[in-house]
Amino acid sequence: MSSVHLLLRCLLLGRDAGRMSQPFIVPPGEGRLLDLGNFEAVVLADAPATSGAFTVLQTQREPPGFGPPLHVHRDAAEAFYVLEGSYLMHVEERQELCVPGTFVYVPANVVHTFVVASEEPGKKLNLYSPAAMVGFFEELAAAEANGAATPERLGEMSEKHHMGVVGPVPDAYLCVPPPHANSRRIDVRSSATR
Repeated sequence: MSSVHLLLRCLLLGRDAGRMSQPFIVPPGEGRLLDLGNFEAVVLADAPATSGAFTVLQTQREPPGFGPPLHVHRDAAEAFYVLEGSYLMHVEERQELCVPGTFVYVPANVVHTFVVASEEPGKKLNLYSPAAMVGFFEELAAAEANGAATPERLGEMSEKHHMGVVGPVPDAYLCVPPPHANSRRIDVRSSATR
């Protein structure tokens, strides 16, 4: 059984895999490409295709030193499968170097981030269960395309898509260099507990 097949099977455990609408195959080089400025995401499976069971994105061309701000997903677990390059994964208080073939699982509501640690660009599969994050990446691609990708806008998009940014936005994450004084911290507590 391939690592990717095993990964998908693990994400579907406890879910009714039969509720997915139709079987589908995404050949190599296919999928919907989202240009995110400093990196790309290829949508391989989204909520409509999987009846909301999971989302699979291939993130690629992540340059050395690249990584998102420390963040948390409130509505979905996230898993990574490293394809190329190496990543320093930060999950809660743990840090670990992840080389090609490494699988990382992050339950919902767990703070995490990563940094591309290799000299070559990183490439990985990102899986979300239940389906999540495609809308966030679509909005980020639009913001990058029109020059509106700022730390403040990133925070707004994150909140809209059930994600909390809990650390500063690294300069390399957005194409528009963020002024450090304007980076903001997003409160990850639900509005009911604020």
